[in-house]
Amino acid sequence: ENPVCVYCPKPKIPRRAKQRGEDGYAIYRLYVSASGRVVRAQLLGNSGHSGWNSAARQAAMSSTFKPMSRQNTFDINYEMRSR
Repeated sequence: ENPVCVYCPKPKIPRRAKQRGEDGYAIYRLYVSASGRVVRAQLLGNSGHSGWNSAARQAAMSSTFKPMSRQNTFDINYEMRSR
């Protein structure tokens, strides 16, 4: 049973990255409870900008999914463009 997103916001672009015109990405593994709440976000890969990582983690942790019969994981790649 795959998690189905109810609310999955895009990360907010960090102000400094936007000013510099930097792009970035962060790949997270989300641990989603049976109730559909993200209980943990594990960073799997990134472009090396801590601001991007923080923005993506914040978006990941505020995501919600439809209830499921059991806890599940979901990998998500956040690509962020400041232009």
